[in-house]
Amino acid sequence: MVATDVTANNQNIDENNIFQVDDELNLLKSCAVYGANASGKSNLVKALDFMRLFVLNSSKETQIEDAINVEEFRLNTETQGKPSFLK
Repeated sequence: MVATDVTANNQNIDENNIFQVDDELNLLKSCAVYGANASGKSNLVKALDFMRLFVLNSSKETQIEDAINVEEFRLNTETQGKPSFLK
């Protein structure tokens, strides 16, 4: 997959698709993720959903001792059973 800064390349972006956060930051209201089969599109969506849920539920003190539900990468035996980490 490839990511790009579309605003740097295209000055003709529809202004109705831009959300202005402040004077220096504009965000697109919508975007597209496309690529070949097995290129990671579904995993990207799963990762974003995990991050969203992690942020929304991270401040609950009742979950301090709860394990974080992660799915191990099945094709790498070196990391099997080892702790996960986020960058």
